[in-house]
Amino acid sequence: PWTPDMPYLKELEKTPATERYQRYLELREQYTSSPSFFLDCGGYFLKHQMQSKGVRILSNLLELDLENPALMRTCAYRLQQAGELDAAVDIFTDILAMREDEPQSHRDLGLALSQRWQRDHKEEDLISAMRLLWAVVKQEWQRFPEIELTALLELNRLIRLAEKKNIAIPEQIEQRFRTTLDLDLRISLSWDADLTDVDLHVLEPTGEHAYYGYRNTRQGAMVSRDVRDGYGPEEYLLKKAVKGVYTIKAHYYASDQQSLCGPCTVMVSLFTDYARDNEQEQTLVLRLDKAGQEFLVGEVTVD
Repeated sequence: PWTPDMPYLKELEKTPATERYQRYLELREQYTSSPSFFLDCGGYFLKHQMQSKGVRILSNLLELDLENPALMRTCAYRLQQAGELDAAVDIFTDILAMREDEPQSHRDLGLALSQRWQRDHKEEDLISAMRLLWAVVKQEWQRFPEIELTALLELNRLIRLAEKKNIAIPEQIEQRFRTTLDLDLRISLSWDADLTDVDLHVLEPTGEHAYYGYRNTRQGAMVSRDVRDGYGPEEYLLKKAVKGVYTIKAHYYASDQQSLCGPCTVMVSLFTDYARDNEQEQTLVLRLDKAGQEFLVGEVTVD
């Protein structure tokens, strides 16, 4: 897993486990206005199975600048990764109220609700998730062309799950849009900052390098359209994967936004056997420090 190379994390690492929270409180005096500090420390405590303290630390992000959608989205991504879905849903709901004109606000809330449905099996969560994704599909988003294709892929996965549980599909979702696309491998990258360009790169075991400049590989993979000014998602889709290691990288290309949030935070969702009965998912959240750099996200091995 990716770990930021920060002095305060080194301090926590060399502190005995029983004293780490107290050491965090001491360090906090130096970083009271740093979102990165709270993001990194919250992630550190979550990683070390100190859930309640990690969530408490992350909540500081919401207090640094009230009603800042980027900070709110960053916090919600981390909470979602940690399984704190109720808190994540609440934050994404507030973001949607503030940024209803952005399709990512609908999509983020829809995906969080679908995860909570899979945990709690409350039918209303799944129905709301389908409606939110349909809201992305049915509109044309001038700043974010083709995001409706991503939402349609995700919507049809939920439709498949709903039909397996005999849950009625919302009537407004047109029948002609209903078809499930199952995949060996799906990688989706989103980020928290507007006016920012982050690029998804996948190195295939065949030796090919899939990215916005080479969107279709010989084995049939496809990379979605390049999103240059905010949020994503960018995706890698592969129906039939050859065996081997797939290396995932994120290139923090550029940012035109001066933000309290500092470094850009990205969320990468990795699926194997997407939209199949044996589907597996892993979510990674990482912080990209400087524009112009490329970061290793992780690797997935297809057997």
